[in-house]
Amino acid sequence: MVCIWSFRILRGFGAKKLFNVPWYYCVMSLDIGGSKGALYRYKGVAGIPDAVFRHPLWPMYIVGEIKGRKFNNECRPHEWNQLMLYVGIVNSTTIGTVRGALHYKDKTIWPPFDKKAFKLMIEQRHHAINILNQLR
Repeated sequence: MVCIWSFRILRGFGAKKLFNVPWYYCVMSLDIGGSKGALYRYKGVAGIPDAVFRHPLWPMYIVGEIKGRKFNNECRPHEWNQLMLYVGIVNSTTIGTVRGALHYKDKTIWPPFDKKAFKLMIEQRHHAINILNQLR
């Protein structure tokens, strides 16, 4: 049991460093560098965040997304929306607090979670699906 717990803490050390997550957090899911991340679902919306970490003792989670560009003092709307969806989905399917981080080539930012925006995106999911189906 101790061996499994130790492995979960030591796993993903590079990802923890990338997002400035403390070493003792457990990796719940990684979709980076060949790892296959976990699919998170909520009310018909699903996605695979690049990284999900959990505090080993307290119900505190960190959701991380990696962007392949420099920050340039700009978080693009689709990047922010993606993070809000992932943070909201993890928040809705777990007990505890969830924070989100966007990692750019030169900076990591921690936008505050916008519960109203998440609720609106979930309410409009059917409209978005109809639009996507029309494009096929």
